[in-house]
Parts: sequence; C-alpha cells; structure tokens
Amino acid sequence: MDLPRPVPPPVMRIRLPLSRSSLNIVCSSPCIMLVFSYTSRDGLESQFGKGPTMKLDIKNATKADLPGLLRLNKQIQQQHAEQFPKEFLFEPDAKGTRDFFKRLIDEDSQLLLIAHTADQSVGYLWCEIQRFPKSLFRPARSKLYVQHVCVDADHRRHGIASALFQQVDDLAKAAGITRIGLDTWAGNESAHSFFQSRGFETQQIIYGKNLD
Repeated sequence: MDLPRPVPPPVMRIRLPLSRSSLNIVCSSPCIMLVFSYTSRDGLESQFGKGPTMKLDIKNATKADLPGLLRLNKQIQQQHAEQFPKEFLFEPDAKGTRDFFKRLIDEDSQLLLIAHTADQSVGYLWCEIQRFPKSLFRPARSKLYVQHVCVDADHRRHGIASALFQQVDDLAKAAGITRIGLDTWAGNESAHSFFQSRGFETQQIIYGKNLD
C-alpha cells in the first residue's frame, strides 16, 4: 500500500488529540492526510527545546515549495559539510539539487513534507517507502525510511521537528506500515537525544575507517 497522496475534494475535517497540542487534519477522500495545523504551546518540550506559541501548517510539498526547500536544504548541507568535510559537498550543483527535489515531489514512493509558519517555510522532512521481498534469510517487510529532516536555524527548539515526525507516524499507521527507520552521524548527539525522545532505538551500528 502506497502512502496517501493529495487528491481533489471532497474534503472533510477531523480533529485528533495530540499531547499538549492541537492537531487539525484536512483530509480529502480517499487521501488520508493533506494538511494539518499544529500549535506548539509553552511547555511542549523535546530534546530540541521548547518555545513560544507557534502555528504550523504541514503539507505534502509541491513545486511551488521549491524555493523554500532549496533554502532549507542549503542550511543543512552546509552544516553537514562543516562537520564532515570529507563526506559532504559545501555547495552542490544548484540545478541538480532543484531537479532532485522535483523528482521527490513527483514520485509516489517518496514522501516530502514541508512546514510553514504564516510567512515562510521553516522545516521539511523527506522519507521513502522501502519494500523488501522475502529472501532466503529474511521475511518480506516494509518500512518508512527518513532520509532528511531539516528545521530552519532561526526556528529550532520550537517543536517543529516533533510535528513533522508526528505526521510521519500518523501516515505510516494509516498506510499499514509499522516500522520507521533512519540513520544519523555518530557525533550528532542532539539528534540522538531527539530521536530517542521520539521512541527510536539503536538497532544497527555501522563502522567505517579511512585508508590514508
């Protein structure tokens, strides 16, 4: 079963509880979710901190969101390049990056969510459906794999990453997918703490070494 994609109306509205927050989901049948508004209040905490009241709109990204996606991706790309200069390019090809995000928006196996405040894009999350057939040693299985998560540098510690991950949790459950995976760099301790606060556990450790 593929993840729900936006479709034209009819539209219905439902309201679901979320701990210390309000969650308004706009659904368009047979789509499960199109847009939700998430209100982060004082006292809503994560390992990325807490902040003042902030209303977010989170939706499936469209090509109209490309400028915001590219701006956010540039932030996280440069951060990674500064931390791991042998692993990441500081300035990837601009056209290639734009074409890459266009493909993500169009592909049914990819889920690209973008978070907006009233006046700008403040975060995005990209994950993909991974399906593995039964093999000699392992059963057939499927999962959502989070490839990117990025929050604007000026809007961190306001619950935006938590809101994006909550949407992924809800979409995975609606699609009958019971496992979400991701990876992170060993030195990114703030990310480790955040992922653990979202219920992720260490299940695999990958080692590498440089041969000089």
